[in-house]
Amino acid sequence: MRDLDRRIQFCHNAPETVAGTPFVRRAGPGPVVWCERHTRTYIVIEMGRILAGESIQKMLDEAFYLLTDLIYTYGDGPLMNGQYFSSLEQTGVHVLNVNNHQTTRGVLAAALTALSEYMSLTAFGEATFTIHDGGTLVGQGSVGLVQHQ
Repeated sequence: MRDLDRRIQFCHNAPETVAGTPFVRRAGPGPVVWCERHTRTYIVIEMGRILAGESIQKMLDEAFYLLTDLIYTYGDGPLMNGQYFSSLEQTGVHVLNVNNHQTTRGVLAAALTALSEYMSLTAFGEATFTIHDGGTLVGQGSVGLVQHQ
């Protein structure tokens, strides 16, 4: 096969880097856009400190199950009082509506699934994120350690 016939390949973990060329990872990856399959929901994630153990993963799983239970019981609808908070052990997730738009339980469930999928491929830890439904910014959130009083 001639060199001209080969397709240029790019690194999956650095889409702008041609495979086989020097790869220098930046100190901070910056925001990552992560789309949830079979939905119009995507999140823009800014990772913070990586946390050892399974606490973030377990908390995200628990928050997702609580949301799906609410959807099963009450149907999909806007977040109560425009926000959602769930915690497990010393970790939690907090989400707020933004820009006078309402985040629904279904969109939040998709966003948490996307966040969990992204972290399962990289690392679980503290993060801030925005939630987009289609092209509309509807929420912002954070996940990480919480202090119980």
